[in-house]
Order: sequence, then C-alpha cells, then structure tokens
Amino acid sequence: MALSEKDKVVEQLFAQLQKKKDEIAKTEKPNWLTNCSFSFNRSGSDRMNIQTVSDIDVLVDALASLVEKEKAYKEAAKTLGHSGTFKWNGFTVEEWTADFQTRVNKINITVKKKEFADLEARLDKLVSPEKREAMELEALSKLLA
Repeated sequence: MALSEKDKVVEQLFAQLQKKKDEIAKTEKPNWLTNCSFSFNRSGSDRMNIQTVSDIDVLVDALASLVEKEKAYKEAAKTLGHSGTFKWNGFTVEEWTADFQTRVNKINITVKKKEFADLEARLDKLVSPEKREAMELEALSKLLA
C-alpha cells in the first residue's frame, strides 16, 4: 500500500504528537518531598493539600510567604547568634519549592493533554480511508502478536 503525501505528513505529525505524549507520561508520577499539607500559619487552621490546588497563584503566594518567613528567620537567628535551619511544618523551603513546582508542572500537563487531544482529533480527520485501514491492521497485528 502506497501512502499519499498527505498521509505521510499526517503519520509524521502523529509520531511527533505521540513523542510529546510520552514525555508527559514520564512526569505524571511525581516524587513529593513534603507531606503536601501546607498552611500559611503555624496553627494549621488554613491547611491545604497542594496536590489538589488548581490555581497556580495560590502556590506562588505560598512560596512568597515561605521566602519572607525564611528571610525573617535568618535575620532573627543572626541577631541571636543561632545557626539553625529554617523549616516550615518540618520541611525546608527547597523541599516546598520543589513540590510547588511539581504541582505547577502537573497543572500545565493537564492543559497540554487537552491540547494534544484536540490536535489528535484534528489529525484523525485528515487520515485517508486507506491509511486508517492500515493503522487498524497494524493495531490488530500488535494485539494478536
């Protein structure tokens, strides 16, 4: 079966799309460094699970709060001649930062996945009946192998 020029281009685009989808799949199983339960105050009265936050600005606010608290802690520790390490709820700013970044990445991945699904639907409309038949035969062959 000879592929038309259009089918060749569509096949290349499908391959590029699959590569991008595979890259996203690798990042979907994050390694969290904290317990993901963040609070702006020590009492924990405003606790939130960062794994469920969908507004990136909330994460930015949380990190900004930590950065300011760490600065104040270092200044106070210097004044008192103390050489401790600042931790918030048992975790360092670096650990919280890594988890906030992980969550931002996951939010962005969700957006990318929707974009990819839309692209795939558009590409699927361009596939010729002959190419669609070849793709189905290939899929069946893989299932029966």
